[in-house]
Amino acid sequence: MVVLGLVLGLVLIAGLAVLVPRTGSLPQAPKNLDAARAAATAADLAKLVGKWQRPDGGYVLEVRQAAAEGKLDAAYFNPGPIHVSKAEAHRDGEDLRVRVELHDTGYPGCVYQLRYVAGEDCLRGTYYQAALGETYDVDFVRLKE
Repeated sequence: MVVLGLVLGLVLIAGLAVLVPRTGSLPQAPKNLDAARAAATAADLAKLVGKWQRPDGGYVLEVRQAAAEGKLDAAYFNPGPIHVSKAEAHRDGEDLRVRVELHDTGYPGCVYQLRYVAGEDCLRGTYYQAALGETYDVDFVRLKE
């Protein structure tokens, strides 16, 4: 009887864990990221190379290089350099997606989730501010050099 009660209790807890919404959690990369990376061509990735600035401030994302597997050599400035722990790009259907993770003082796991908008030559998406647990809509426009 005790074992049956324990089993039912565990099933109930597992069911609640699935149903309870998660808030303020770090955005995750797609589970099928390896397959999505393979679909991004060198021409797709080349579109991302350059300097991008958020019009709402001095934040600059610089994509220096894009490797075939989707890994990006990127830097971030506000206005000084902020450590980029991971930067990658992948295809999501017709969209070219960019994910940039920051880990530095004042940036404890902040994440940009962006989509390349070809018609506007911009990056549009969200910024997860980990210290506050809040997500903001953002745009980056290409800086002309």
